[in-house]
Amino acid sequence: AAAYRLRELRPESFERLVRCPATFVKQRGGAGMTYRRPHIVLAEEGGGRYLDREIVAVHWSPPFEGPVCLPLDQVDGYYEAYADFEQLLNDNADGNKLMVDNELSKYAHEFTWENKLNPGDILVFNNRRMLHGRRGFSAPAGASLEDSQRH
Repeated sequence: AAAYRLRELRPESFERLVRCPATFVKQRGGAGMTYRRPHIVLAEEGGGRYLDREIVAVHWSPPFEGPVCLPLDQVDGYYEAYADFEQLLNDNADGNKLMVDNELSKYAHEFTWENKLNPGDILVFNNRRMLHGRRGFSAPAGASLEDSQRH
């Protein structure tokens, strides 16, 4: 839904995130994996204009993003589009009305769901269908090592 909203509110940013590949880097089990793909992927086939096609994937994982590998004349535009999408996705308002003055921030504020899980709670969702994240975590003073672990 957020990528469709970006297409409505900032079509130039949407196009950049469709056309400019991002770099993703993961280190796992002693192996380094690097791959490049756009943040927003459209259906290969479909009628009409390419940018109006169905959105089939969104790749958004800031902790795993590597250096941008784009021609110099595309870098500024890419980062502007990236900032627009980040603002659309990330509700940083925390009740601050000044943070929700534009349409991107309003969307993030309206559609962000936040819930603190208690010990024993579980939340299950399809990782390919729901964009998710988490706030910072700090253990209470005097917590045991086990209780201070996030996972």
